[in-house]
Amino acid sequence: MSNSFNNQQVPHKAEDVLLQAEAQVTMLARAGIEGAYVLNDTSALVWDLIDGQMSADEITNLLERAFSDSSQQVQTDVASVLESFTQAKLITWR
Repeated sequence: MSNSFNNQQVPHKAEDVLLQAEAQVTMLARAGIEGAYVLNDTSALVWDLIDGQMSADEITNLLERAFSDSSQQVQTDVASVLESFTQAKLITWR
C-alpha cells in the first residue's frame, strides 16, 4: 500500500477535531461533521504522539523502541493509522 504522505513530513492535528474519551472508548470527531472515528489502542497512541513537531518517521521510531519485539508490525500499523487519519481529514501534512 502506498501512502499519501512522505515519512519525513510532519503530521498536524486538524484544528476542528474533538477528542472524546469515555470508559474504554476514545473517539475523534470533526466539528460540524456527523460521525466519529473510534480509536483502537494503536491509533490512540499515534494520535497522542502527533504534536506538530515529530515527523512520521520519528513517531514510528519512538514506537519501534517501545515495542522492539514487533518492529515491522509497528511500521505497518503506524503507516496505516496515519493514512486513515489523512483520509478522514483528521490530520494535515507539512
